[in-house]
Amino acid sequence: MWILAFFIIPIAIILLLAWLKSEFNVNRRSIRITLGCLAILCSWGIAIITAQIVRLNYNIWYSDATKKLISVTVEKLEAGEKSLVIEELKKLKEQLHVTYEFKGNYDELVRKAVKDMEMKPALSGDDKKLGDDKE
Repeated sequence: MWILAFFIIPIAIILLLAWLKSEFNVNRRSIRITLGCLAILCSWGIAIITAQIVRLNYNIWYSDATKKLISVTVEKLEAGEKSLVIEELKKLKEQLHVTYEFKGNYDELVRKAVKDMEMKPALSGDDKKLGDDKE
């Protein structure tokens, strides 16, 4: 992806400059139109690459936060702290409002939930009675 970006950006700049120069110095209309179309197509390529990089960044962002949440949730459930996990996940659910146009500060909310789960001690011995099934 990065190699493609480093390849397309200089080509787009060169095509843009060639197109501008051709508008003032070249009499053949076909050359001007061809260079203009190529410059516009390269700008679309840059836009597509930029969108992919942003998308990749969001994927990393969500994946990292979710990995931390799952990790601490499993850790606390294995420690028998079911009520703590349920309490924190309910708070997270109430605070999280994600739409297609708003990310809902997912990473911050998950970071806070993970921190709260890690910092709070087990509430009581009742967790084992509530959550453990007969083995």
